[in-house]
Amino acid sequence: MTEKPAENIKDDTSIRQKITDVFYINGALNKKALVVLLFVLMLLLLAVILGIHSASKATASNIAGSYVLESVEGSGGGITSGDVDEMKKLGLEITLEVHDNGTAIMDVFGQTTNISYDINKMTMNIDGQKASFKYKRRKLTIKQNGSEMVFRK
Repeated sequence: MTEKPAENIKDDTSIRQKITDVFYINGALNKKALVVLLFVLMLLLLAVILGIHSASKATASNIAGSYVLESVEGSGGGITSGDVDEMKKLGLEITLEVHDNGTAIMDVFGQTTNISYDINKMTMNIDGQKASFKYKRRKLTIKQNGSEMVFRK
């Protein structure tokens, strides 16, 4: 098999020469070009950092949705994901429907509870009881009175 020469590829020396032409004028470092390059790199870094931060911040629109109970932990014991699977086989489910208007409905074995939440404070009001919550990787974790309930979207 014979290889065809690449006609559209520029040789390495011409690319190096162009870079040298941009950053050096008459053998001296072109400080303006270097400052512009550093400024552009800083803007790109800032954009990446802000993008990561905004993507990880919980908002009412990205937590809205349907959740199922994954586990419960508390001082008196807990419910594992295996226990949740067994309960589901018996027709016993705990679900959470979160709306983007600051409200949610928890359904525990057919009994519903209305919930309000404040996305800025990351708090909930569940039947008059305050709770805190966090949202990460499609999981909503509610902490209240030493117990922690984890719901999966």
